[in-house]
Amino acid sequence: MSEQVQNLSLMGYVRRILPFSSVDGPGNRTIIFLQGCSFRCGYCHNPETIALGSVLSTDEVSLRSPEDVVQEVLKYRLFISGVTISGGECTLQPEFLLDLVKALKKENFNVLIDTNGDFDQAFYERIRPWVDGFMLDVKSVNPEAHKELTGEDNQRVLENLNRMVQDRTLCEVRTVIVPEWLDNTHTVSYVSKVLAAHAPETRYKLIRFRPHGVVAQFKGKTMPNHTEMEKLEKIALDAGLKQVILV
Repeated sequence: MSEQVQNLSLMGYVRRILPFSSVDGPGNRTIIFLQGCSFRCGYCHNPETIALGSVLSTDEVSLRSPEDVVQEVLKYRLFISGVTISGGECTLQPEFLLDLVKALKKENFNVLIDTNGDFDQAFYERIRPWVDGFMLDVKSVNPEAHKELTGEDNQRVLENLNRMVQDRTLCEVRTVIVPEWLDNTHTVSYVSKVLAAHAPETRYKLIRFRPHGVVAQFKGKTMPNHTEMEKLEKIALDAGLKQVILV
């Protein structure tokens, strides 16, 4: 991970808090978006969440304590089934994230971590007892393609995929399907086999690439058609997965 926030065990950079969402985990959930990301994905639809540090505008991002964030979430308690912490990449602020999930669990919230998987096993061991599950993006299993897409290696992503599946802490995996560039068949096949071996009931979302608001090199790329998506869906189902969702 190329950036780390230091000495922020009691404060963290929060981009925004979305009171209600039905697409970021099961049920109606409050979503906490933390600022900063270790990846620079060419098709990122939330590029405003990437930067971290002195370049931030205080009008866009607030420095908040876990207790302050929890107090805001408590306003929605009667209307939600849980909280999902996302980004950016929320694990880029590890100490704040850990304090935040502990504070949320004290209030008996169901807590999910939405992550790109770019964090080490030591942090996974620290945060795992405090959360109810992880939602993981697996962009490509090919290391060269992953680095070209994100600017970073995928070794820790794949390590976390395998570990979370074995521990049964993984509630959802997502892969964005980009035709004629990423080896979508290879990635979907690999992920499906890993899930099927230990947790075939895990949701696997296959998300159509959409060329809206992306960087220049992706603007000319096309969305996958229905036939391509159905082919990938069949790969996942044939591997033994129970929940394959096309988005």
